[in-house]
Amino acid sequence: MISDYLFYRFHEQYGKRGEGSNPCFSASLFLSAFYCLVLYNVLMFFRILFPNKIISNTTIGKFIVLMVLFLLQFLISRHYKPKIEELKSKYKDHPANKWFKPWMMVLIYVLLFFFPVLVSIIIKAIF
Repeated sequence: MISDYLFYRFHEQYGKRGEGSNPCFSASLFLSAFYCLVLYNVLMFFRILFPNKIISNTTIGKFIVLMVLFLLQFLISRHYKPKIEELKSKYKDHPANKWFKPWMMVLIYVLLFFFPVLVSIIIKAIF
């Protein structure tokens, strides 16, 4: 599953930082941010389709997003913490490790953030 692999890659990336770092917390935080960005894309898609139906840019909306982020981080951390060794043995020699580099993970985040904005600009320009 892609979530397992992303968690593994984040965990391995932040595990290299040595003492004082918490790779499980960092990996779960980045994975929850990934899920929030996917949710953001879905919401932006519906906002583009139905511009007057969805409330946006409210303080309560921002608070809800933060609460969802923290809840996801807690649940992901709790889910993956006992599975770390299993994931390491499963993905240690995975073929994607050779071509899926850490900078690509950052690129995925950037694309997930800017894709709905770009689509919104294009749609506004057309209509």
